Amino acid sequence: MFLFVPRKVAQKTKAPLTLTNTPPSPTGQTHVSNPPSAASIKASEDTDNVTISEPPASSSLPQDRGKRPDTGLTDEDYSVLVCLSLSDHAQWSDADLRRTIASGDEGYIPLRYLLRHSPALSTLSPTPPESVIAKAIRSHANAHLEVRMRVVDPAQPGASAYGGHTASAGGFDVRRREWKAALHRARNGNRQEWEERTVYVENVPPQYRSVPVIARFSTSLLEGSSACAYDPQRVQGVWLPPHHRDQPGDTPKCKGFALVTLAGTEDCQYLMERWPWTRTHTANSHSDVNQRAGVGDAIKYGFRTMSKTRWEQLKEEYLTYRQRLLDSIACAAVDDADEEAKPPELEPCDHVEDASASVTEAIAGNTHTPPERPIPSTPLNLSYPQGCLVFVRNVHPETNKTTLRTLFSQAFADASARVSKDGLDYVDFNKGMDTCYLRLATPQHTRLLDTFFHSNPVVQTQGLDSSGAPHQPSGKDTTKPIAMEVVGGTREELYWNKVPEKVRRQAVERAAAMPHADSGDGGEDGVGVRDTPKGEEGRRARKRRRRNG
Repeated sequence: MFLFVPRKVAQKTKAPLTLTNTPPSPTGQTHVSNPPSAASIKASEDTDNVTISEPPASSSLPQDRGKRPDTGLTDEDYSVLVCLSLSDHAQWSDADLRRTIASGDEGYIPLRYLLRHSPALSTLSPTPPESVIAKAIRSHANAHLEVRMRVVDPAQPGASAYGGHTASAGGFDVRRREWKAALHRARNGNRQEWEERTVYVENVPPQYRSVPVIARFSTSLLEGSSACAYDPQRVQGVWLPPHHRDQPGDTPKCKGFALVTLAGTEDCQYLMERWPWTRTHTANSHSDVNQRAGVGDAIKYGFRTMSKTRWEQLKEEYLTYRQRLLDSIACAAVDDADEEAKPPELEPCDHVEDASASVTEAIAGNTHTPPERPIPSTPLNLSYPQGCLVFVRNVHPETNKTTLRTLFSQAFADASARVSKDGLDYVDFNKGMDTCYLRLATPQHTRLLDTFFHSNPVVQTQGLDSSGAPHQPSGKDTTKPIAMEVVGGTREELYWNKVPEKVRRQAVERAAAMPHADSGDGGEDGVGVRDTPKGEEGRRARKRRRRNG
């Protein structure tokens, strides 16, 4: 029996792919050679090897170019963000963007510029590749935007600047199709127009809480407006106000409310009338709920709107009310602490009452009555001057320290000769606030200041008003007069603890050195000789004679 020996078939083996490094071009650009076609590979697979050039390790091209990053956004979201980045409102509010468009090639600007400078795109993490953005523009915003690939010419070593980036870097350029008209509108716009076109929206459904989705959601709610049909440019901008718990530098996140800027005032009126702040509609009142899912979601979550002007008024009222509550809580805490610090009152005994009666009779027989001392002198061993701090409310937010010093120094203009006219040491005021702290020289100046402005209520009509206008309360005028509050106890101690020790020591020394009108430490001539009863002076003299004798 013969063994079957199969016929050996010689198969031509394909040579492995070899990688070769191509030296960089004179411009520093790395070029990837085009792969051979399938026909050329089939014709030469028996004899030739296929060679593919590999970019150098120092190439600036990303290794994952074209790979979609995990940002949770769709192509439509990317196209909306680019539309917002090039909208009329974005060009009006960003002068650098206008200059970049005007100096570009026929209105084109590098897409890389928008990814790094646009508020809508620069916060994306990770930053998407330009190819993904370009694909999204061609798919969803081709009617409004134009995108082109920038071809690199190795023979041109020069580079032209596009917003801080060089054209030799390659990439994509983008522009508005009507970029000249848009640039003209942006240059001639004003803040008042855009303020009137901005709407505050609240109770945004959870599935729409991102900048591009809010823009598309708002556009869908405008489909019944008399303006044109669906147009991505109808929403010009979306701004997410920061939450009070956000830290400086945090990426803004939607908490259910936003400020939406629209292209026309007609859309603003339609949105505010259709979705008023006081909700009066129900799901049955909308006949297009089944046709548009966004309407049903808006009704379900109580979506409502108001103008930005009204929103700013309510915000100011809320901040004032919140500050008033905080001040009242702080005052209540200080009062409780002062009550706990008071020693318990003891009932007087019979022999104490008898001693008090005898002392009262002895004082009644004396013809000389010592002066009252409601404000004692300031001892030097204190860490801060007590009774010299005043908290002031309802000053003009645009005022300054010099104006406030002149305004409050009026209280000492008619003071007696025993009280220094320079009683205001320091004005602790920050620009934009309607409150401030005043550090007085002595408690006597504190009392004069408080009494003067309680007797003469005034209103600071403007930032540079250094004299004040008399307050005339009326139904239309809701301006509040300047109010004084003498700070004491724990609040006073906490304030002075934030003041440098050197400044505190100087304030104590200044308060102790100044004569007090009611302390009895200054004579009529201001020399500082204490007024002593004659009988008391005689007793002191006799004691000195016995000690010397």
